[in-house]
Amino acid sequence: MSLPSIGVHLQPLAPTGEFAPPMLRTGSWGAVGNRIAGHAVNLAVERVFAATVPEVRGTTGTASRQGPPHAVVGAGPGGP
Repeated sequence: MSLPSIGVHLQPLAPTGEFAPPMLRTGSWGAVGNRIAGHAVNLAVERVFAATVPEVRGTTGTASRQGPPHAVVGAGPGGP
């Protein structure tokens, strides 16, 4: 249909001090604990897909990104 679209997540995917990572299904651990847990979950997910990503990039002809996996352009210290 060639309609423009944008992905809108119903849960935070980036580490945040406000919420614990939804994948852990736990309550809040405070701002610092939530951020640490969020980074840990992101690293674990990246490891799960690490072997597959280069293969998919080779198949689709997409180049590897430079920089941290979840870098947000223009984000200041502490994230978006």
